[in-house]
Amino acid sequence: MGDIRVLREQIEVGVPIESAAILAGYDFEEIVALEEDSEVKQMIAVADANFISRHLVNIATHSDINPRMSTWLLERRFPEHFSQTNKIIEKDDIPKSVVLRGVNPSADSDN
Repeated sequence: MGDIRVLREQIEVGVPIESAAILAGYDFEEIVALEEDSEVKQMIAVADANFISRHLVNIATHSDINPRMSTWLLERRFPEHFSQTNKIIEKDDIPKSVVLRGVNPSADSDN
């Protein structure tokens, strides 16, 4: 039988549940049973929330020093408002006046 305290501590530092359970001394059958126990589910949810909260506070605290941290957080928390979309640009859509670094136009077999 594993140690529930070690399980919680491991989850609170970000270790995935399966790995945390192994580190806490649980075998595979015990891990399956743990994931179905309502008290353990609640403990895991609280541990995950503590992990998330600690790191969000850390990002917010350091965003004054590095504003990119705020940008990163906003992009992930509210992607519908702040995420940059990745658009695939076809070769024919690029104006001829655009210079692409590292591209050798003479090596292009279509020209």
